[in-house]
Amino acid sequence: MLGDGNGGMSIIPGFNQIKFEGFCRFIDQGLTEELYKFLKIEDTDQEIEFQLFVETYQLVEPLIKERDAVYESITYSSELYVSARLIWKTSRDMQEQTIFIGNIPLMNSLGTFIINGIYRIVINQILQSPGIYYRSEFDHNGISVYTGTIISDWGGRVELEIDRKARIWARVSRKQKISILVLSSAMGLNLREILENVCYPEIFLSFLNDKEKKIGSKENAILEFYQQFTCVGRDPIFSESLCKELQKKFFQQRCELGKIGRLNMNQRLNLDIPHNNTFLLPRDILVAADHLIEMKFGMGTLDDMNHLKNKRIRSVADLLQDQFRLALIRLENVVRGTICGAIRHKLIPTPQNLVTSTPLTTTYESFFGLHPLSQVLDRTNPLTQIVHGRKLSYLGPGGLTGRTASFRIRDIHPSHYGRICPIDTSEGINVGLIGSLAIHAKIGHWGSLESPFYEISEGSKKVRMFYLSPNREEYYMVAVRNYLVPNRGVQEKQVAPARYRQEFLTIAWEQTHVTSQGPERITNEIPHLEAHLLQNLDKNGIVMLGSWVETGDILVGKLTPQMAKESSYAPEDRLLRAILGIQKREIKVGDKVAGRHGNKGIISKILPRQDMPYLQDGKPIDMVFNPLGVPSRMNVGQIFECSLGLMGDLLDRHYRIAPFDERYEQEASRKLVFSELYEASKQTANPWVFEPEYPGKSRIFDGRTGDPFEQPVIIGKPYILKLIHQVDDKIHGRSSGHYALVTQQPLRGRAKQGGQQVGEMESSPRSAWYYDHWRNNT
Repeated sequence: MLGDGNGGMSIIPGFNQIKFEGFCRFIDQGLTEELYKFLKIEDTDQEIEFQLFVETYQLVEPLIKERDAVYESITYSSELYVSARLIWKTSRDMQEQTIFIGNIPLMNSLGTFIINGIYRIVINQILQSPGIYYRSEFDHNGISVYTGTIISDWGGRVELEIDRKARIWARVSRKQKISILVLSSAMGLNLREILENVCYPEIFLSFLNDKEKKIGSKENAILEFYQQFTCVGRDPIFSESLCKELQKKFFQQRCELGKIGRLNMNQRLNLDIPHNNTFLLPRDILVAADHLIEMKFGMGTLDDMNHLKNKRIRSVADLLQDQFRLALIRLENVVRGTICGAIRHKLIPTPQNLVTSTPLTTTYESFFGLHPLSQVLDRTNPLTQIVHGRKLSYLGPGGLTGRTASFRIRDIHPSHYGRICPIDTSEGINVGLIGSLAIHAKIGHWGSLESPFYEISEGSKKVRMFYLSPNREEYYMVAVRNYLVPNRGVQEKQVAPARYRQEFLTIAWEQTHVTSQGPERITNEIPHLEAHLLQNLDKNGIVMLGSWVETGDILVGKLTPQMAKESSYAPEDRLLRAILGIQKREIKVGDKVAGRHGNKGIISKILPRQDMPYLQDGKPIDMVFNPLGVPSRMNVGQIFECSLGLMGDLLDRHYRIAPFDERYEQEASRKLVFSELYEASKQTANPWVFEPEYPGKSRIFDGRTGDPFEQPVIIGKPYILKLIHQVDDKIHGRSSGHYALVTQQPLRGRAKQGGQQVGEMESSPRSAWYYDHWRNNT
């Protein structure tokens, strides 16, 4: 995905850029949008009218500095002033003032907020994007049930379902099912209009029973819908107030799609409804039912709920805007109550007397202090600050919980490529639910995660970089830049690996794994065994298909070379072997190694020496460590040990470094390392030891391709120890062994020859296939 020679992605962007852009969007757009929604407030007699003017709002620069706010334990914020007008309709008098409505916390240069003297950061949240999603599930009888779920902007759901009896239903907020005809009629359509707006009227009628077809008038549909929606015991009576209540509770609050939801609905259902119409319409329900019928007959495509195109990022701008909306609602109630109290006591109010700063100030204090997405900044070191600011979380209000999230949500999805780091995640119950942004990823206008790509046209040498959302990426064929086509023949260019619609079209030859058998040999010629014991084996030494086997029969004939026994040696030789017979093990994949600073790790891959990365002087590297071990364990000492070891080897010196040497002068350790590297570079005539562009690092080359790596890395000579936690001592298998006296389950642990405890669900299906021995000894 990344390319050389292009300035677009060779420069790492600011790590806090997403935070800054989100907060600026809140100040420029979010405040204005919510102030425009602030309605005119009137008293009960409609004598006094209160109104805010958005065009003249202003944020005052804070009177204190950031460090003073931290020292005095106060909030670093800005005062918000808005022009307000109070009108007396009877006398037509008008009074206008610029009023103070509260404090808005400001973001500092670190992308954080200072609340009561404490640095706090707001985490970006991943939510299910509003829109419609189709899926298919099996009921208890194994019959497919097709469902279309409409998710509103606030998280409410309207589900359309075709059950196993070929009946189409609607379910509001996961309550009792109602007929889709009742829902459409309650939204203002009659049966004739419904049949005119569906694509398959005959099939639509076949999914309804005779009782549903006789729903009657709109009033009857509203009564039935209201009775089931509100779960009232008595029969309601139709009235205009009941109709208004239903419109307010359901069609205006629970069915508001928002701008993102309307955009997704139009794209998924091929509609042309204007984007400013953000409420659920009868046309949406009927077209969604048409697509659901197509799913039933295998004509449509189901949705992947875990694809990032079906997710949106709830950034700091959205969270602050939601809190500002809540504060204005509280302010509206306060103003309305103050107006009524002033009229009751025959007082003359002013705009400033009607408004108090308490709702806005307390709302933001409560948000930063209690909201789970507002966290205290991890200031252990600069690396942890950067990592903490780029976190993404599925948790929080409107999201998931650690105990209910499934494995599919936690797993890595192909759409995460270039957007979410597949490695950096939390441990324990929140694994896969908290991640980090990729370096070059950014949040788009509609809350989608975008990743940069280079567009390469056939026959053109021009390369253009642009950002793609997960939805648009499906229409492109994406290939990784570092595949090895240039070092292969022309035929290899025809089989370059590429990803299209989350599927890989070809498999590179490096991905074909060939395993060896080791010293064992599979054969049907085993000495010292009678012929009738080997009668079930074929010529390759494996049991023949269809053979009847019993306990003790040989299933695989295997010969393993063995060392000579101790009894074949003389006594003096056995004594010598007892003294010098130390086991020697070569390092393997799975062994554990560690440095002297807590930088431990597991060997994940062993390459031939010629395939290892090499330095600029051609010397191959012995070991490559994962860089994520530095910010997670905060052991910066291993970096100094690497550089000092390299300098000591080149200059033939030994170093003794006192801890906490920063008390002598600032950057004492850095100055020592850089000066010694510079001296080693001059004495050895190796300019790669100290490169001014990236001091302490060096460019290394891939041993398989000869190409330089994308970024310079730290090289050095630290002490690496091989720990006793070796893979040969960890792998354990059990055929039969001891059981617990109380539970009659196998013991746990390798030392006790333990096995895996199983339950009824694991045991029953294997018993049906006569795996009784496995059931008793696992």
